[in-house]
Amino acid sequence: MKLVYLTPILLLFLIANASAFNQGECNQVISIPGEIVLDQDILGCTSDNIITINENDVILDCQDHVIQGTGSGGIISNKENVIIRNCDIVLDGELSAEGLNLKNAYAHDNNISVTGDYAVSLSSNNLLENNELYSDADNALLITGSDNQVIGNTMEARVNYGISIVNGASNNYIYDNTATSSAASISLQQGCEDNEIIKNTLTGAPVFFKSSNNKLYNNYINLRTSVNDFVFIDSLNIWSTTQIIGERVYSNGAFIGGNFWADDVGTGFSEVCVDSDSNGFCDAAYDLDKNVACTPFGPFDLFDPCENNKDDVDRSYNFDYYPLSDKYTIGIDNIVAKPSDFSARIMWTTSKPTTSSILINDIVYGNDTEYVLEHEVFVDKLVKSTVYPYTLTSCDEYGFCENIDSLELTTSTPYVPPVEPPRPSGGGGSVCRPKWVFVEWSECIDDTQYKIYVDEKECGKTKTPVEERICNVPATYVNANVQEPVMEETFSESVSDVESPEKLNPITGAVIGVGNSTVGKVSLVLIGVLSLFALFALKRRNNSVQYRY
Repeated sequence: MKLVYLTPILLLFLIANASAFNQGECNQVISIPGEIVLDQDILGCTSDNIITINENDVILDCQDHVIQGTGSGGIISNKENVIIRNCDIVLDGELSAEGLNLKNAYAHDNNISVTGDYAVSLSSNNLLENNELYSDADNALLITGSDNQVIGNTMEARVNYGISIVNGASNNYIYDNTATSSAASISLQQGCEDNEIIKNTLTGAPVFFKSSNNKLYNNYINLRTSVNDFVFIDSLNIWSTTQIIGERVYSNGAFIGGNFWADDVGTGFSEVCVDSDSNGFCDAAYDLDKNVACTPFGPFDLFDPCENNKDDVDRSYNFDYYPLSDKYTIGIDNIVAKPSDFSARIMWTTSKPTTSSILINDIVYGNDTEYVLEHEVFVDKLVKSTVYPYTLTSCDEYGFCENIDSLELTTSTPYVPPVEPPRPSGGGGSVCRPKWVFVEWSECIDDTQYKIYVDEKECGKTKTPVEERICNVPATYVNANVQEPVMEETFSESVSDVESPEKLNPITGAVIGVGNSTVGKVSLVLIGVLSLFALFALKRRNNSVQYRY
C-alpha cells in the first residue's frame, strides 16, 4: 500500500513558498503549493466546498479553528502530497455531507461532524489517522477506492454504517479504530476483496454482501444483542489468523488469533465460552453462519468444519477458529509467608512460567529473568514485631503481569515470660512476696526430717513444697557405770558369741567392764598393741647380750 509522506527537502520548500490566503473567507481555492495556517474561524458559509485544494504539495493547518457551513462540502482535495490537520469542520445544513473528500492526502487530528451523508469520503491512496468523525444521517467513513490506510480514528454513525467500503474497493488497511453504529459497525459491499480489518473496536454487527477474501481478526466485535445479527450474503471471509504473539485488542494474553465476540448484556460468544486452560482462547471454534460454537461432524462424515482448516486460516471461511476469551490468567495461588524477627520467605505458585517479584518496605526483591512455576523470594531489612503490607507480582515471558497488592505479613515477636498476677494481701491491697530463709532440719518423726524455713517479711504464708529426708530414731542403753544415749547398731554375731560383762569382770576388771561399749573395744586393742611391742623389745635385748659373749 502506498504511504503518503513528504520528504524534509519538500517540507522546507513548502514552508519557504507559503502562499497568501484570505483568512476567514468562504469558498477559498488554494492553487499554489505551500503551507496555509489559519489564524481565525471560517463561519456561516452557505455554498458548497468551503476550501478547495487545487494544487499538489499543500499543507493546510487549521490550528483547531472552526470551518462551518450549511453547504454540501467542507474541504475537497484530489491532488497529491496534501496534508490537512487540526481542522474542526462542522456541516450542519439539511443536505450537508463530505466534511473531507480526499485523494492522495494525509489527514490527521481533525474533528469532523456532518448532518448529511458522510463525514469523510476517501477515494484512493490516503492516510486517515487520529481523526474524530460523526455522521447524523449516513456513514461516518465512506471508502470508494483502494490502498487507503485508516488508523486510530473514532467513527460514529447514528443511522447507517460506521465504516462503509463500496465499489469493489480493495487492499485497504483498517487498523486500531473505533467504529460505532446503531445499524452496522462496518459494511463491505459487492466486489470488495483483500481488505484487512485488524484490532478495531466495532460496535454493531458487520454486514457483508457479495464480498469475499477479506481478513478480519483481533477485533472486538459487539453484536449489540445475542441474536444472529450477521448479514452474510454470498460472502466468504476469513475471521482468524494462527495463534501468534501480538497485542490484543481486548482481554489479557500475549497471543492473538481470532476476534473477541461480545454483546450488550454480557452473553457474547467470547464472554461465555469455556477456556479450560485459561490460555485466552475459547476451547471451541465459532461458527459465524450459525452464530454458535462449532459442532464437529459425526464419525462417518468426510469433512469436519471445526478442524479441517484450523491450521490453514486462509481457507477457513466464516469460522473463527481462535476466538479470544477474557479468561487468560497467570494463576497466582498457594501464597505462603514465613516471617522471622528481621526477614521473611514468601512462596507461591503460578499456572504458567513467570518471574518472581515482591515489593515490600519500598524495596523490590526477586528475580525478573527466570520463568518458573514455583516461586520463593527472601526479603530482609525488616523490624521485629511489625506488620508489613506487600505486593506480589508475576510476569510471563511475553510481558503480561499479574499482581496482588492486598497482602500482609507480621515479623516475629520476642518471647516475654508471663507476669505472675498480683495477689491481694491484708495490707491494703499491696502484694507481699515472702523471703524464705532456711533455719534447721526438724526432729526425726516417723523416720523423716523436714526443712524448717522462716519468712523474713512475715507475709503469713506457708512455703510449699516442703523438702524432706529419711532419718533413724536414737535408742537409750544403760551400762554398769554410766547412762547415755547411743545410736542403735546391728551386729551379725549371734547372742551366744557375745560375752556378758559379768563373765569378763574377774579377768579384765574395770577396763572390760563396759561390756560391748566402744571404749572397751578400743582398750582391748591398745593393750594388745602394747603387749606385742614389749615382747619385741625383750627379744631384741636377749639377742644383743648373746652376741657380746
